[in-house]
Amino acid sequence: MIPQQSHPKIMPKPPPYIYLSKIIQTKQPKLDPIIATEIAKAVHKYSIKYQLPPELIIAVIERESTFRSTLVSNANCKGLMQINVKFHQEKLKKLNIKGNEIHHISNNIHIGCMILREYYDSTGTISEALTKYVGGSQKGYIKGIVFSFTDLIIKKHENKLK
Repeated sequence: MIPQQSHPKIMPKPPPYIYLSKIIQTKQPKLDPIIATEIAKAVHKYSIKYQLPPELIIAVIERESTFRSTLVSNANCKGLMQINVKFHQEKLKKLNIKGNEIHHISNNIHIGCMILREYYDSTGTISEALTKYVGGSQKGYIKGIVFSFTDLIIKKHENKLK
């Protein structure tokens, strides 16, 4: 009888949103893991649809709302990505988002990514797209988003080297 060789078990690769969920939970440890996963799934989905780096979307969400989906700013911007509903009514209609549905995680990230992609296409740079997204040249604010985005990219590549 020939002894059978044991083959190493190949572990299935986790879904891409798991990596994003871990980032979110690291940045906001008090956030319910189920909510972090829901945010991560939407970020993954719309990063693909709008060809945006998911780490950039997470950096915007972190800076805009610290991952609070029900946040309403003094300027009446709403949700995770702080959408100005008055300014973006045509996009809300196009996506059939009504009233408080802007606070739904997937809806908010969808429209936020649509806006960010539109601004990137019109300006050609992430920095200029962010300037339009936040509605002005708040340099410290934009630098914070860019720093967080860059930090996430570096960590992603460092983890690949380990």
